[in-house]
Amino acid sequence: MSNFPRLNEWMEAYERELVKSRKNNPGKYLWPDEKLQEIVDHMRQGFARGPGNYNKESPVILAVCQHFGIPRTYRSIDAFLRGKKA
Repeated sequence: MSNFPRLNEWMEAYERELVKSRKNNPGKYLWPDEKLQEIVDHMRQGFARGPGNYNKESPVILAVCQHFGIPRTYRSIDAFLRGKKA
């Protein structure tokens, strides 16, 4: 994914925030623990496909955006993943 030099960094933060959110809101995430990697892989594909292929309104994505200090917009997320300024 050479077009997305920061995708691995983003996904590490995404997975960390997803685990935290799931722990704090167990009734919101109904999938079993063993599905975590499958869900993270699915989201990686969504981020790599670009804006509109993931829900930027997700509280997990909000937390990742806050972690990196970027606005929660498709433009900013895509620019971050591509290693560019929004």
